[in-house]
Amino acid sequence: MIPYRYFSGVVQSKFENGPPVKMIVKDLSRCFDTILIDKSEKKCRPHHLIREASLDVDVDDIPVISLLCLPVELEYLALGFLFTEGFIQSRRDVTSIRVSRNPLRIDIRTNRGEDLARQIVAKRTITSGCGRGILFRNSGDWRKPVVQSDFRISTTRLIELWRRIGENDDLYRKTRGVHSSVLCSRETIEYFSPDIGRHNTIDRVAGKCLWDEIEVREKLLFCTGRFSSEMVLKLGEIGIPVAVSRSTPTDIAVEMAQDMGITLASTKDMRKLVIYTHSDRIANGTG
Repeated sequence: MIPYRYFSGVVQSKFENGPPVKMIVKDLSRCFDTILIDKSEKKCRPHHLIREASLDVDVDDIPVISLLCLPVELEYLALGFLFTEGFIQSRRDVTSIRVSRNPLRIDIRTNRGEDLARQIVAKRTITSGCGRGILFRNSGDWRKPVVQSDFRISTTRLIELWRRIGENDDLYRKTRGVHSSVLCSRETIEYFSPDIGRHNTIDRVAGKCLWDEIEVREKLLFCTGRFSSEMVLKLGEIGIPVAVSRSTPTDIAVEMAQDMGITLASTKDMRKLVIYTHSDRIANGTG
């Protein structure tokens, strides 16, 4: 069972005094009475649906974005979003964070100044994704970081990690309506990141790695959603060398992954693995 933490209440966390506040789990789904039509028969069935919330993110008193998200571990989501979109470069850029409700909001203070936030907010690009996403960089502004890593993993270990992820994904089995990104080492699941949108799942991983200062050059990431160009950019910003998805990537995502030194692969059930870039990091067999 993955220990999700659900937002409930108003908290304030000064980063210099400790890590972000962890929310206590309540329930990340709601049960509705539904009608199931099975062949010629109608049946009343309870159905659990994933919770959705709108999170307002303010940076240095400037409204930046409203994120539709799963209301859990909101600090990691907001931190990761700010990092992958260029607002902050490290945890030392953040001086304080306040999470409040009614409306659900995160107020983040940085030492980078209001001018930077205003400048970035002026550059908004609508993206693909689950619902509508926004990038805060124009295509000419995109810096393509190159991932340097000697990480290697075998298909046997990939299959074993995939199996364990499936066994632990209780929220998906309950709702059938959630994306996940999972940060792994060669042997273990390091961090499980669920959300209603695939972009959010990677931002959560970014926030976790940023705050805990996790070294990712020896990690890989599994994702249930398709890798598009902006997703690959996020992977590059985090520095993850290997990423595997259930869906095929876009053409530009593959080109960018090749340029950025990222091994991109896809598989439906691990019986067949398609590797698009930098295949030397994945070896057939054991080891």
